[in-house]
Amino acid sequence: MTRSASSPAAAILMPLGQPLGEHRDADDERYLQVRLGGDIHRLDASAGALWSALHHTRPGTSRGIDRGLLPALDLADRGVADPQRDLELLLDLGLVVELATAAPDQRLAFAESYRLLPLQTVLGNSETDLERFALVAGAQQTVTVDAAMREVLVYAPRAADLYATCFVRSGAIGAAEGFESLGEPEAMVEHTLAAVHPLLAAHAAYFDVAIDAQADAEAAGRRCDPASVDVGEEHRGGTGIFPVGYQAGATYVWLGLESVRVRVGPAELELANEQAWLLWTAAHGVATADGIDDSEQAICDSAKAAGARSPIFDLDDQQQRGLVARPEGYAGLVELAATHRLEPLLAGLGEAPDGQLLGGDPGRPVTVLNAEQYAVWRDAHLSASLLDAAYAAGRAGSARDLREYLRLVQLLLLRRAAYLDLVRE
Repeated sequence: MTRSASSPAAAILMPLGQPLGEHRDADDERYLQVRLGGDIHRLDASAGALWSALHHTRPGTSRGIDRGLLPALDLADRGVADPQRDLELLLDLGLVVELATAAPDQRLAFAESYRLLPLQTVLGNSETDLERFALVAGAQQTVTVDAAMREVLVYAPRAADLYATCFVRSGAIGAAEGFESLGEPEAMVEHTLAAVHPLLAAHAAYFDVAIDAQADAEAAGRRCDPASVDVGEEHRGGTGIFPVGYQAGATYVWLGLESVRVRVGPAELELANEQAWLLWTAAHGVATADGIDDSEQAICDSAKAAGARSPIFDLDDQQQRGLVARPEGYAGLVELAATHRLEPLLAGLGEAPDGQLLGGDPGRPVTVLNAEQYAVWRDAHLSASLLDAAYAAGRAGSARDLREYLRLVQLLLLRRAAYLDLVRE
């Protein structure tokens, strides 16, 4: 191993962007796609390998990689042909920034420029480890985080940037025992940046650009008016069952299970008990040979098989509280699409014979998506609502078209490749 000139005080090379997976071009050359903001960047195999390597930590620490450590990484073995050239390219594209995490002004500038977004959900802590909360990619446990980082992951998708997340949540976390020092947003930003690299390495989260208020206002002009969707001959009856919310997980205290929570919009909602948790989980649908069965009967049967005693009552309760949506008729379907948005989970890992692999660990993919499903996973969250996403994809001309688009959304929910949330205000 080459000797390193790295210093613990040196600026780290912070990788930015959502990993969309490895692809091959017409000449069978490998390249990596990374999305940052509204742009998708194509990196050749060498630059992509360096971008991926920068997600990992300095050996024996939770600190990221700095320039001085690059010679010690044996980058040639990872497929990096020219580290300096590739690094300058990544810096020019904005897919890497140099950040001196020990400098308060740099931390603040970074936190106001970027958002930390989860790609995995929270399973929760446990009776044997009350201090750490496990994250999951699908059903695979990956890394654990403390209560402060859990708070950031749960609420970050609702905020414009990392600083805004910490500003809103620092009061709550600072009131918790053991986290009194994080009662100010600046302290919570510092804590987050010091602990984030294990999450980046596990593809449990990624940094995206902050939400630009002006860009949001311009996007409003490209939104789809619900009244413009041709409902045709009104469909009678239900049009599916949709689970809503980001899984914020279980919280155990020394007496046992205290709560199971799901964040919907700006608030965490408590599920009454483990029975309700089983129903909300079952509401993601039942896999079938040709897709998904989201009927009330199938979902209740699935919940019962898992141990729920009265799933129909839990289903009704969760519908009333906004944890489950059961739109009635095509008009209800349009309303659902106009009031909810899709957020992606999991990282793109690469191509498979039958589609695109998603997961956290490249050696253990969680699911595979066909081209249609992958396009929804990749693009839908760039729109303000599901209706706008369908409109952008040319699938909102009629309620029937919209219904087919939402079937693709339901398959993503079933496979834990995405979750539904309320639109941001």
